[in-house]
Amino acid sequence: MSAYGIFLAGVALVTLFVLVLAQLTQRQLTIREDGVVLVGEQRITTIQLYGNVFFSQLLIGGLILALLWVSAVPPTALAIDARIDVDLIALGLGLGIVLYLGNEASVHLLDRLGVAYSERLRTALTPTRGTGWVMLLGVVLPTIAVVEELLFRAAIIGAGIAGFGLDPILLVVLSAALFAIGHGAQGMGGILVTGVLGLVLGAAFVYWGSLLVVVVAHYVINVLEFIVHASPIPSRVRSLVVTR
Repeated sequence: MSAYGIFLAGVALVTLFVLVLAQLTQRQLTIREDGVVLVGEQRITTIQLYGNVFFSQLLIGGLILALLWVSAVPPTALAIDARIDVDLIALGLGLGIVLYLGNEASVHLLDRLGVAYSERLRTALTPTRGTGWVMLLGVVLPTIAVVEELLFRAAIIGAGIAGFGLDPILLVVLSAALFAIGHGAQGMGGILVTGVLGLVLGAAFVYWGSLLVVVVAHYVINVLEFIVHASPIPSRVRSLVVTR
């Protein structure tokens, strides 16, 4: 088996592990409307939830990097570049803002159509203190963005193209479908929105050939979602406007 064959076989197993883990998590965890998370009847704190998310993502990312090392597939095949390109970061920021606005419009449309979109996971991850916001924005969300893009865009799409010359459109659709299934906790509406997001991120990865762009965009989307919907900043801004 070729180096890329070994790598993609391993990636397929990691992806299966991720999807099974997501399903098991949905079954074992109960997220109430107020954001309280329960395992059975035992309550999990927000910090404990952060730890669970962080270390599970760290494990997944570590497995992918281990596969990269064992198979000897060059990092460039996954569009991994150690250089920090300011232009690519700016591009990712802009793309993230546009995609966030598109997500918001999609959620409103689905809501009018009566398609369920669960916000319970976001509520569960929303911190109540400043230190929690530092952990969320500075550790948890960056880790999620890096690992999910490393798996669903770089490993599946990048290695598929570089190793076997597979059709980029096919790989983008496949990665988006898997990405969407992994977000089943957000309901059918969440699956649909995430699927469309996966298509755009996949297309952006292929077009610009950069993992950095899609990681930054992914992070920006998540950050804006929490800041707009869960942080006290919007309400404070509105109160200032009203006062003036």
